[in-house]
Amino acid sequence: MTITVLLPSSVLCHIIPGALVENVPERPLLEKTEKAERHYLRRWQIWAKETKQTPAQEWDNPAQGWGAPPIQYAWQPYDPSSIQPMPPREDVDNYFYLNVRYTNRDAEPDIVFSHFSSTLIDFLRMAIGDEFFDLNPDSPLTHFVFKLDELKAHLSDARSALSNLSGEELKTKAHDLGRLDSLTPQQTEQDAQQYLEDLVNQLDVLIPLVEKEFEPISKRLELEISYGHISFDLLMYYFKKGEKYYYESWDNTLAFVLDDTSMDSSFRILNLSGHGKMWDGRRYVHENRVVNISRYPGTRALSDLQCKIMQDDVHNELTGMSFLS
Repeated sequence: MTITVLLPSSVLCHIIPGALVENVPERPLLEKTEKAERHYLRRWQIWAKETKQTPAQEWDNPAQGWGAPPIQYAWQPYDPSSIQPMPPREDVDNYFYLNVRYTNRDAEPDIVFSHFSSTLIDFLRMAIGDEFFDLNPDSPLTHFVFKLDELKAHLSDARSALSNLSGEELKTKAHDLGRLDSLTPQQTEQDAQQYLEDLVNQLDVLIPLVEKEFEPISKRLELEISYGHISFDLLMYYFKKGEKYYYESWDNTLAFVLDDTSMDSSFRILNLSGHGKMWDGRRYVHENRVVNISRYPGTRALSDLQCKIMQDDVHNELTGMSFLS
């Protein structure tokens, strides 16, 4: 005969989220790693060894020596306070998750959005592109910050359409804002209206949240730049797509237009990639440009960064040697 003993939930134990040591002790479930907000879920995470609950997503561990056995790492639930209880998880009404991710206990956290609704996926494929064509996209705060004005314009456009358009015009507007099947015979005007109503409701949550999350970062960025310095974690917001920059390479000054920025989560290296032109002695040739900035402690003078903003005097100096396109 099998005897089953049911224990009260107050004595259930689990591995402490965020603990990075081996042989992690167990303790009652007290940590807060998720918080249900209004139409989105906020999650705190840290880059740590995989567990049975969270299988590995990547293989790199910068602390390992060469030849050491590989250790699988993943984003693990992490409780910065380590004392507050986790609120009930609510998924049904969430438009997206907001993840507060710590690479280690001393680092500034990264804000990353994930688990978007199908409405937001359709819209953001049109509005931002890039990672939103992935199966399960993660998108950093920077991608929304740099597109805020455009996102607000799209929101205003959707609102105006709901008030002023009908019939095929309304279906066309839904198509233009991401719902590509809106013009098919199977889709009705009511379908287009529902999509636009959902989009307005969800952007009304996403856009103010992006502004709120970026506000303290913006103030730090403004303060540090006013003194001619910048922290490594703020570089993602300092370098902007479409802007002109230059750097030194083998005694040559090379200019480029920035196309993309990305952060190596394992080694904390900021990757800047762009395009430019170079005179090879016979003609101008297109070149891809890549600059890697390794993590540094504290702040660094803007003048000491290996990649700098293109000023007019530098641009004039480079005319005839390195052009932008």
